[in-house]
Amino acid sequence: WEGATFDRIRQTCPRAFEDRGRHMDRFRPPGGESFDDVWARVLGFFLDLRREEDTRVLAVTHAGVIRVLVSKILGIYPKGLFAIRPEYGQVWVLSLF
Repeated sequence: WEGATFDRIRQTCPRAFEDRGRHMDRFRPPGGESFDDVWARVLGFFLDLRREEDTRVLAVTHAGVIRVLVSKILGIYPKGLFAIRPEYGQVWVLSLF
């Protein structure tokens, strides 16, 4: 679905598009990962960082990673995923401690 509009996906894959809407957290588009998959990957990354003392990290990422991370932290996952609206080039500062 990379590079396709929602309208195009809705037209070409209507059943999958509906499944995505019903199960946003665990739905996997062809060749992609679910938001639960993203969470597992991101959580692992941040847990590894916690093992390092006095480490500062700059992570450049997609909006989906930020949405999953922040919605989990705020306790609004998965319903609130799209309430988080990162802007292009926006900086988010998170402290693990």
